[in-house]
Amino acid sequence: MVMFFTSVGFNASLKVLKKGGKKVVIFLFVAAGLCVMQNLVAVALSGFVGIPPLLALMTGSTPMTGGHGTSAAVAPTIEALGPIYKGANAIAIASATFWAYCWLCIGRDLLPTGLLINISFFLNILQKIK
Repeated sequence: MVMFFTSVGFNASLKVLKKGGKKVVIFLFVAAGLCVMQNLVAVALSGFVGIPPLLALMTGSTPMTGGHGTSAAVAPTIEALGPIYKGANAIAIASATFWAYCWLCIGRDLLPTGLLINISFFLNILQKIK
């Protein structure tokens, strides 16, 4: 499995990007923009709730874009930064699970409307952990 995921990007190049055309470039910028926006929303709302921004990032693009694997890989690093970040792993995995559930139940077309539901849901969880 490691060999497969390691080799996925071997054929990626500017030549292949050009071959994909304008739509691939648009997709690249939209996807990157959404990742940044997910993190900005998480950090902005962390100030209102009173939790550390790095802990709030565990509900941002880490679980939304990366899923369970990325959440499980990143969260221990955040937790190791100090006791204030205790629970980062649980929050990240719960957030990834919630987004997987949204994807399955709400559907691809309605998922962006679930963004505010996800944020308020997990900020309530974060308040209880604190």
